[in-house]
Amino acid sequence: MQKLYEVLESLKKTSSRIEKESILRSGKKDELLQNVLKFLYDDLITTGLSNKKIAKPVNPVEVDNPNLQVLMDYLKKNNSGKDRDIALVKGYIQAFKNEYGENIANLVKSIVIKDYPAGVSKITLNKVFGKNFIFKFDVRKGSKFEGELKANVIYSQSVKIDGHRCVALVDKDGVKLFARSGKEYKGLITFEKALEAFYEEHKQPMMFDGELLAFNDNDLSSDKLFKVTSSRLRKDGVKSDIQYIMFDCMPLEEFKDGKSKLKFTKRREQLAEYTEILNTYTDGNKQGRKYFTNVKSLYQGNDLAEIQRVQKKMEELGYEGTMLDDINAYYTTTRTKTLLKFKTFYSADLRVLQLVEHTRGGKLGSIVVEYKGNELQVGSGFTEKQRIKYWQEPELIINKIVEVGYFEESSDKDGNLSLRFPTFKQIREDKTVYDVSYH
Repeated sequence: MQKLYEVLESLKKTSSRIEKESILRSGKKDELLQNVLKFLYDDLITTGLSNKKIAKPVNPVEVDNPNLQVLMDYLKKNNSGKDRDIALVKGYIQAFKNEYGENIANLVKSIVIKDYPAGVSKITLNKVFGKNFIFKFDVRKGSKFEGELKANVIYSQSVKIDGHRCVALVDKDGVKLFARSGKEYKGLITFEKALEAFYEEHKQPMMFDGELLAFNDNDLSSDKLFKVTSSRLRKDGVKSDIQYIMFDCMPLEEFKDGKSKLKFTKRREQLAEYTEILNTYTDGNKQGRKYFTNVKSLYQGNDLAEIQRVQKKMEELGYEGTMLDDINAYYTTTRTKTLLKFKTFYSADLRVLQLVEHTRGGKLGSIVVEYKGNELQVGSGFTEKQRIKYWQEPELIINKIVEVGYFEESSDKDGNLSLRFPTFKQIREDKTVYDVSYH
């Protein structure tokens, strides 16, 4: 443990990338060091713990012969931050303190809450220890349709689902469901059990990509259904009455490599087959429901007039837009122009910087958001109730990510970037500052 402490401290203290690489190379045979670095930097490893949780008044469990590897292995599987986990972690920290002293105890605490400032990047770690030593979680993201289609490219047009992005990773170690930000979903038992059963039968590690959306039993509008979905996903414990609308899949190894081997058409054929299989592992048929569905192609071709006709029809049905997939494209974990978001009104996810008081006083007039380095005011879209509430409780919206609808990008009289008809849609509680998007 003392050696681990010294290596990590030396990494932290030097600002030289070359020195950091040299220190890491000297640890190529140090299994504990590598496992700790993986634990700290791998987006897929979560512990459910924080400084605040560890400070919770929970009596520690007595631990003899503390072993950091054993503790990390435990937390990988027991990562919901329950009181029993807090008690065990507290016991380990105390045991390490008794055996090695305060510095080692503080190191262990920083490791389990994953905030140790080692000062190295994932790129550096992968350079030293090999490709995919640290998995960087990311997903395929679409670009805004700019009005023209690429010549000779055939597009598959499908409805844009306004739900919560969900990536399911399935292998021998079980099932994990992640939001686009990398935050893990908990309590989606129906999906977890079905995906586990799928793996048990097929023995194929897989990635499934899609959106979580509440069942629309009351024929709600798209924005109201999104709010219902958000409420159900925030609930503690088992989450129910939610469907998984999938639009892609690929072997897990390919996802971790960042690119699929199959093109869009073949992936969609596989997805349709897998969706039917997954539904056999749920009790949805008894309830007249399908928990797993996949998006359907509404049009395939390169005729812009036909694409616009389908777009208009979807908007009339209450959807916010459609997606255009290049049928010969591969899935890449990047933002790509082979997937286009087609909307009459576009939306951006922007951070709120400050509030501006209404001209009549005592309530919100507009919010100031950051857009590509520029500050913009958004005053439309708020209800009277929201204007009063956010003005009285600014912490509910300042520094939060909000969805702003707009017609097109423009410039103000001084040549600064602006938006035409910006309108507040909602606070995106499912997103963080890392999810700011201008598309």
